[in-house]
Amino acid sequence: MLQGRRAVWFAAAGWLVPAAAAAQTTINFDERTRPCVFAETTALRTDYAGLGVTFAGPTSNGGGGVLNQCGGFGVSGHSAPNFLAFNCGATFSGGGAACDPETLNFSAPVSLVRFKAGASSSGSLSVSAYNAGGALLATRTCSLSSTMPSCEISASNISRVVVDASITIWVLDDLYFVVAPTDADGDGFTVAGGDCDDADRFRYPGAAERCNGLDDSCDGIVPANEIDGDGDGVPVCGGDCDDGNAARHPGALEICNGIDDDCDLVVPVNEADADGDGYRLCSGDCDDLSRQRYPGAPEICDGLDDNCDGMVPVGEIDGDGDGVPVCGGDCDDGNAARAPGLSEVCDGLDNDCNGAVPADEADADGDGVRICGGDCDDGDPARRPGLAELCNGTDDDCDGAVPAGEADADGDGVRVCEGDCDDANAARHPGTFEVCDGLDNDCSGGVPSDETDGDGDGTPICAGDCDDGDGTRHPGATELCNGIDDDCDGMAPVDEADEDEDGTRACDGDCDDGNPAVGPGRTETCGNGLDDDCDGRTDAEDPACAGAPDADGDADGDAEAGTDFGAEADTDAGGGGDVSADAPFDPGSATTGCGCAIPGRGLPAGLLVLLGLAVCGLVARRRRR
Repeated sequence: MLQGRRAVWFAAAGWLVPAAAAAQTTINFDERTRPCVFAETTALRTDYAGLGVTFAGPTSNGGGGVLNQCGGFGVSGHSAPNFLAFNCGATFSGGGAACDPETLNFSAPVSLVRFKAGASSSGSLSVSAYNAGGALLATRTCSLSSTMPSCEISASNISRVVVDASITIWVLDDLYFVVAPTDADGDGFTVAGGDCDDADRFRYPGAAERCNGLDDSCDGIVPANEIDGDGDGVPVCGGDCDDGNAARHPGALEICNGIDDDCDLVVPVNEADADGDGYRLCSGDCDDLSRQRYPGAPEICDGLDDNCDGMVPVGEIDGDGDGVPVCGGDCDDGNAARAPGLSEVCDGLDNDCNGAVPADEADADGDGVRICGGDCDDGDPARRPGLAELCNGTDDDCDGAVPAGEADADGDGVRVCEGDCDDANAARHPGTFEVCDGLDNDCSGGVPSDETDGDGDGTPICAGDCDDGDGTRHPGATELCNGIDDDCDGMAPVDEADEDEDGTRACDGDCDDGNPAVGPGRTETCGNGLDDDCDGRTDAEDPACAGAPDADGDADGDAEAGTDFGAEADTDAGGGGDVSADAPFDPGSATTGCGCAIPGRGLPAGLLVLLGLAVCGLVARRRRR
């Protein structure tokens, strides 16, 4: 219990403020329940500093401790139930012995100190008083008994009193002290004269109130505007614009509530809700001018962050800048050429985003060209614009025309571009056989040499021309007397031979091609039985031998002895005697009517006749040719 004028204290808005200060103070240690033993408490120190006194023991954690009298100290005559107890043999809960001497330190000089002290056994107390400078002012010895008699010491400006008992167990209670009538702060007022804080020269009766939560005028009242009603540490006089709200005061952080939290008389702009959508800029409203945009708002297809989550939905972004986002129907937001309302172009894409690609934009054959791009056959990758024409009779480059060189006009199965060198003649194309027509039938680039008519006689080698350098030699040509196969039948006529190499052939009149001495232009040798000059007459028949003896000396122009069968008549006007039906045959003659020498003279007559007829027939045939 606190007694006296200075015992009146009150809490005003968190400030501990003394009422009008009194010169006397009593402390009886009974303001709250205390334990019964030292082990459950600690040494008394600053519990009563607010009343102007603190306590100290001989050690930092030793000294007296406030206990309940249930501890059984055997004393009476004090204000129950508590007192300040000592027992040098006891230890506090935090360590330290409950042992004296005990020092009482006063915050303001006092002139009188009184208390009750006692013990269950007799003893004495030594009491000493000191000033602020440590000078001893007075001493006193008091007795101890179970009835707790009073002990008092007085002096001017006592700042400290030391109490030391002669026994180890004792108690002290009902401490009373009187503040000395001094003006410590020099404000012209003493405590006794009403100075409610003699350590503060700005606090005295009639002083101007300062905004400090104290009773500066010492009238016992703290002004209402100095009271911190909301406990935020700032009273109204300190700028608190709402002393009923601890979140509002100068220096407070502005929170998003539309209120002036820091009491600077300005509500931050970002705390406004200009569009009335219930959200402020500071609470996440990303557009305080649009009621459709606020945290949690439904997203609409407008390209804006309607729900204020810091992101525009992907579907609302117009990534390709064509003016239409995905949510607006853009089927490809990475391609500005694709959007609802656009015209279809030939690219194989759904340009107007109607969900379908036009059929003519397909590229079924995968050749990279679409029907709309000019592909004339979308089922064949080998046909499209820009390709090289192949030799196939098809419009490969899709220019609308099949090249003339790919035609097969003659229907021979081979085109001009495949090497047909005459598309109007089915007999001429690569792979066919050459025929003897003077043409390049197999289109190899040249006419075979045996089909040429080098001599212009109308017959090539392949047709039997045996000498294409001579226009007189070819099948059907007339045989000339030249020792050559003129008609190309594979052999020269027998009568064109010059067997005796006398320079004259049988067809030229050599009547004996086995005798180089016989031939046209030779000198007739009379009497040798030969037609030496081949004029068809021998010896006596030849005018060159007229009257000249012959070889047998009978001058009959026959070198052989014997009788002629008769004279021969010259029936063919060729000179000499001819064999005729009406002229007897002269087996002894060396010639016949054909003008040919009959070789093998002396052979049997029948055989000679047959041989002569054969030779004459052959000569006659040659001459007719």
